Amino acid sequence: MKKIVITGGPCSGKTTIIEELNKKGFSVLRETAKEIVAARRHIPLTKEESQIRQDLIFNEQFAKEQNAERADCDILFLDRGLIDGLGYSLLYSGEESIEKYLPAVKAKKYDFIFLMKLLPFDSGGFRPREENEEEAKKIQDSILELYKRLGYNPLFVPRMPVQERVEFILKVVLGED
Repeated sequence: MKKIVITGGPCSGKTTIIEELNKKGFSVLRETAKEIVAARRHIPLTKEESQIRQDLIFNEQFAKEQNAERADCDILFLDRGLIDGLGYSLLYSGEESIEKYLPAVKAKKYDFIFLMKLLPFDSGGFRPREENEEEAKKIQDSILELYKRLGYNPLFVPRMPVQERVEFILKVVLGED
């Protein structure tokens, strides 16, 4: 099974691309963090709560990926991978906040990482820290830095209409010119 991560900062079109790929019949794994953050939105975001959320996000994403790997499909597209949540944690809580996760992350292998170029910022983000374009850029840079540090070379997907982005990704994944 090829595992392909669609990543990027807030407002980069990841979920839209995942939904289009799903409509085309590809297997997808939707973003885990949205569910957990939404469920815990009522809890003040302290350092302790931030670590609790990170643990929940990481463990749930890990379990979802494990289950998906047992599925009978050739290609799986992920709306963010395990590394994405750690990119947030690295940015806001520092290196020590991700150390315990690194062995599990290093054992996982993704076949392609597509980093979506940021689109115009929409302030309706679901995480409290997604306040503006500058913050979205910092998040994206942290995620990118961590993927590179872990040996990946993300392919940048330019700003273009959704269908063109999907075609761009599929040409690479399917080995088409």
